[in-house]
Order: sequence, then C-alpha cells, then structure tokens
Amino acid sequence: MAGPTRSLSIPAFSAAGLLLGASLLPAGTAFAADGCGGDATLIADGICEVTFTETPTSAWTPPAGITTLQALLVGGGGAVSDVGDEYGGGGGEVVLVELSTTGAVDVTVGTGGLNVGNVDSESSVVGQGSTDTTARGGGNSDGLNDFGGSSGNGNLGDSEGSGGGAGGAADNSNAGAGVVVSDIAGGFELFAADDRCFGGGGVNLYSWGVPTAHVRAVSPACGGDNGGWFDFPDTATLNGIWWEFAGTADDVDAVPTLANTGNGGASFGGFIEIPEDGSDGLVAIRYDAALASTGFDVTGAIASAAVLVTAGAIIATRRRKASN
Repeated sequence: MAGPTRSLSIPAFSAAGLLLGASLLPAGTAFAADGCGGDATLIADGICEVTFTETPTSAWTPPAGITTLQALLVGGGGAVSDVGDEYGGGGGEVVLVELSTTGAVDVTVGTGGLNVGNVDSESSVVGQGSTDTTARGGGNSDGLNDFGGSSGNGNLGDSEGSGGGAGGAADNSNAGAGVVVSDIAGGFELFAADDRCFGGGGVNLYSWGVPTAHVRAVSPACGGDNGGWFDFPDTATLNGIWWEFAGTADDVDAVPTLANTGNGGASFGGFIEIPEDGSDGLVAIRYDAALASTGFDVTGAIASAAVLVTAGAIIATRRRKASN
C-alpha cells in the first residue's frame, strides 16, 4: 500500500524560498525604495546626494559599487565689517570636483564671516587621499576704505558698498551675482540639472530724504536676493536707480541672508536691523544610485533570490518524489 501523499502549497514554498534567498544575500544588502544609502537622498533619477551643512565629526565613506562620485563646494560668505562704515560682504567661491569612487572623503564646511569682531569667513574643503580641493570664503567688507567685500574667487566689491559675487563683480551698488551650479557643471553630469544659486555678494542699501524716502535699487541677479533683499511699500516707484515713496526707510522690509548659500552679509545702512553675518557654505556629494549603499544592485538581488527559489523548488520536488 502506498504511503500518504505529501503536498506542498506554492505560497508556503515561495515564502520559504525567499527566506532562503534572503539568508544567502551579501551582508548589509539593502532594498531601499529610493536606491540610496541611509545618509543620502535620491534627488533625481539615478542620482543620490549627501549634503553637509556643517563639518562632520568623521570622514565620509563612498558606498561600494558606484561608478561616479562628484562634489559641490561652496565657501562661506563674507560679513559686513563692524570697523568703519558698513558695506556688503563678498560671496563664497563655488567649485565642482571629480572624486575617486573609493577612499574616504574628509569634508570641511566653511562658516560665514561674523559682523561682530570682524571675523573672517572660512573655506570649504574636500580631501581624499593626498588631494585637497578648496572653495575659498568671501571677504568681509572694507569699512575704512568704503568697499564691499571681494568674493572668494576674487571678484571685487564696489565703492558704492555692495559685495562681489562668485559669478561677477559688484557694479554701481548692485551686488555681484552668484553662480547657478548647472552653468559651471560642464563634464560634471551629476550636477548638470542643478539650478541652485550660491555665492552671491551681499547688497548694500542706503536711503535719504524725508518725507519722501529714496532707497538705492539693487538688482536681484542670481544670489542677490539670497544675500539679503528687501520689500518696498506698494506705493514705491522706480526713478532711475532709486525707489521713491512717501515715508521713511523704516517702511522697507528686509529679508535676511539665506542659510548655507555662501552669500555675503547684507548691509542696510543701519536703518534696518537684520543679521549682517555671511552665510555658511556647504558641501554636497553626489553619486550614481544603481549600486548605492551596498554595491549590490536591487535588480540583481531580486534575480538572485529568484534563482534560489527555483533551486529550492527542484530540491523540494525531488524530496517529495523520493518519499512517495
């Protein structure tokens, strides 16, 4: 008499096979939905980014298996000098660099200059092995010689008092423009669509006249509105390079410098109280997402698990036949 027939349900078998497959995958394999490691963000299809807004306590290690590693560095912005007259600070330098896909990366994020005590800004630095890449900090304004600060890459501030930007010198009180990353990306394909603006010079506004206020206009070129900006009353009209309106300069609302943009501190002639420090810089590291965090492609992992499931099915079928 034949023995009892054993049955094996497909769902139960599939679960067992998947568990077997999972147990045999490389240690640390992650099936992250975004395809990036735990410290990175998927910012575009196939591109992961790790952003540092302050200097980390330890070196950053690239994930295994990636094929491209590139970094954006923005130096700290210069401050409004507290020595002599107040003028805008210079924007931090903006730099892109190609890194090796292996080897720890040391990151230093440059801080912005400080108005009180006239503390200089700092450079942002990325080091790998024996090679360092630097984005220099912007200069503080020169209150004794009536000049805005120069940018970290040497674009001059203006004698009207605005700071130079990473994208150009100040001009007739207009702050120097910053840099749109995609404009300098060139062969840096991971940053080719990055439309952020960094390193704008700090604006310098001053006014005169009562009861009609006259306030110098400043062009909001890339970075200019990040280096401190202002909102006029609805009644204001532009007359050449001046905005005119009934009232006083206290009726103008100021917008402080944005954090971690490397923009120079803005000067509002003392009539509007806002922070006059430079903005801190940043370091952003990008890599391809295909093999992010583990060096083991998600698609490959699933395929490997399927192979293991199939192998498990063959073994289970043979065992069942042998027991009949």
